[in-house]
Amino acid sequence: ELLNIDTCAIETIEPDGFRGLHSLKFLQIGNNCIREIQLSTDLIFLEVIHMRTNCIRAIRNNTFNKLNLLMTLDLSNNRINSIDDNAFNGLVNLQILILENNTISSIRNKHFESLLSLKSLNLKTN
Repeated sequence: ELLNIDTCAIETIEPDGFRGLHSLKFLQIGNNCIREIQLSTDLIFLEVIHMRTNCIRAIRNNTFNKLNLLMTLDLSNNRINSIDDNAFNGLVNLQILILENNTISSIRNKHFESLLSLKSLNLKTN
């Protein structure tokens, strides 16, 4: 249920990189050099993703749209400077979103419209 691949010098995750991990609930993939978020559609039971301290620059539309059970998403300490309007579509149960220590200069209401359960949003140091 937990996969920890922190600090493994990972640069790329293929779209089917987590294929078959249907029961995975916690994914820790921080302190790597990942530039783009690509997650397998098999990760439907994920509840927590920690992708802090990578090299992510953008969050594209529908990146997380199959992760209906996700409750915590930590993307802190990346290089995010762009968030597409529908980047967080499908995250209806997300309660905690951590985007601190990035380079986000513009936030729109549209970014968070689909986050109906959001309780904590951290945008510190952007």
